Amino acid sequence: MSDPFTGLKICYWNANGIYSKLTDFKNFVHNHNPDVILLQETMLKPTQTIFIPNYNFFRNDGPQNPVSGGTAILIKNNISHHEVPTPSLKSIKTNIISVNVSATLICTSQDPCKCVLGPGHVIDLHTVGSPDRPRFYEITNSNFTGFYSYNPCFAFNSEDKFATVSKGNIPCKNAAACLRTPGSESGEPPEEHAIGIQSTGQFQASIDGTMEIFYKAPGARQNLTVILQCDNTTLYHLSINQPETSENGSVVMTLSTKCACEKNSCSAPTPDEKPSHGLSVFTIMLAYFIIGMVWNFCNGAHGTELVPNIDFWNELPKLTIEGVAFTCSCFGRKRSYGEV
Repeated sequence: MSDPFTGLKICYWNANGIYSKLTDFKNFVHNHNPDVILLQETMLKPTQTIFIPNYNFFRNDGPQNPVSGGTAILIKNNISHHEVPTPSLKSIKTNIISVNVSATLICTSQDPCKCVLGPGHVIDLHTVGSPDRPRFYEITNSNFTGFYSYNPCFAFNSEDKFATVSKGNIPCKNAAACLRTPGSESGEPPEEHAIGIQSTGQFQASIDGTMEIFYKAPGARQNLTVILQCDNTTLYHLSINQPETSENGSVVMTLSTKCACEKNSCSAPTPDEKPSHGLSVFTIMLAYFIIGMVWNFCNGAHGTELVPNIDFWNELPKLTIEGVAFTCSCFGRKRSYGEV
């Protein structure tokens, strides 16, 4: 399988009869999120269908008496593509798909929060995420399916001590995103589960060049794709494109932010960088001498008398020596300041 962050992720499998292995196949797709899947020896009957959420399925069944052979292609439905008519061949079964591939973006290094595309080209979401609580807390879509919380960069845990976790889901802990469904009027508690774990977040480029972050919920059927939309007019705005349903655990959101623009300066200070604290000591001292000298000149001073507080500066070397001597004496016998 190709590296998922340097272009298309394509996998190939000689299934030797896919229908009886459908559960394992769906788990594989959920865990690895390939863009294109090539299948051989599908051995499907015309009455047998395969549905994988967010994929288009193209098939060319083999002989039916007995059932043998057959090929198929699954391709993500957000990838621009079309089926090419298959030539009539006596002994070969095949599928042909034409994919419209544009230049894709490549992260030279990344973590769940930052993708380095090259010198001066960085997507960094540190200023979008919140270290204390989810930046986007309990938002919903027009067709209410629950409350979604999402936080780039920083993992969070649910604060609802009464929420339950349904079988097959995982708790909202160390999460990037969670879904909470309110309790019923009969008194049943709310249900809340993770739809993506923060540490699994990985940047990937779609075929049209759009950057996305893909999160998994290990051990559960949910996953989350966050589409990053460059918008220089806003710091952050989140919308839900595709909610979770009982049939489909794949959630899609769009995060519009200026921090998704490659050349925008949204980076948080690195450990080696020290934020500016205003005027430097040198600037303050320079201003002190210039203003002081001008003041003294206006008051009739000349020569060395122009230096502000000249008596202090004349005494400074002597005071420094005495201070050092007194400090050093603390490491020997005890002496009074007068003795020094």
